[in-house]
Amino acid sequence: MWKDPIVEEIHAIRVAIEEECQGDFTKLSALAYEIEQQYPDRVVSNSAAWENQPKPIMPLENYK
Repeated sequence: MWKDPIVEEIHAIRVAIEEECQGDFTKLSALAYEIEQQYPDRVVSNSAAWENQPKPIMPLENYK
């Protein structure tokens, strides 16, 4: 079976991060947040994605 070296590298990085965080999602989230703070110009805001979304016919509070 052919192995893609880029995919293999990504898998190795993922395993290293999982080991660094000891499989703890809270630690993983904290690590991701720290990295986001170091590189704010690389973080994409999703607010622009919501600007062009259709508005609901009635306020969401009225849906049951």
